[in-house]
This record gives sequence, C-alpha cells and structure tokens, in this order.
Amino acid sequence: MPVSDALSTMNKFGISQIPVKEGNTFVGSLNDSFLFSKLIEDSSIKNKTVKDVMQAPFPFVTDQTLMEDISKLITKENNAVLMTDLAGTTHIITKHDLIQGISQMSN
Repeated sequence: MPVSDALSTMNKFGISQIPVKEGNTFVGSLNDSFLFSKLIEDSSIKNKTVKDVMQAPFPFVTDQTLMEDISKLITKENNAVLMTDLAGTTHIITKHDLIQGISQMSN
C-alpha cells in the first residue's frame, strides 16, 4: 500500500496512528508525527510503500496488564500498544485512551 493511501485512511477516520499488518502478523506501525517529519524531509515518500517507511510494530500487552505498565510503553517513538481480547479481536490503546481511563478512575 502506498503511504498516500495510509495517509488518506488516517485522515478519513481521524486517527493518528495505525498498526501495519502483513497477513495475520503485525509488522510495523505509522503515526502522524513521524509521517509529518518524513514528508517535510522528502515529500516523495508519499509515493513509497508503507513497508518502506513504517516504524517498529506496537508492543502487545494482555488484558491483565496494569495501566501503569501500559503507560510506560507509550513513548514519543511508540504512540500505542496493542491488546488482543479473549474473543481474539486486537485493540489499539493510545495515550488518549489512558488519559480517559485515568480521568474516569475514582480517587
């Protein structure tokens, strides 16, 4: 898939990061900050494939992983983590999700 298609998908759905799959395996990731900096450096990357410019894949956590441990995995270079639920569906957890979760916790 061309980077331009990934950008269109991100814009269409209002998302800032996406995991990249090859078959059933997560092989990489893209986030808007990374793509923005790469496009500023070289606008022709929009014509390259996602595989040519993608970042490392998001780490996986379990449904038992503590929010504190998840927050340690989310960094400037790694904007999300992935979690597969008991039904086998993979979910993305972002910094925004953590902020929302923390704000809903009772003191």
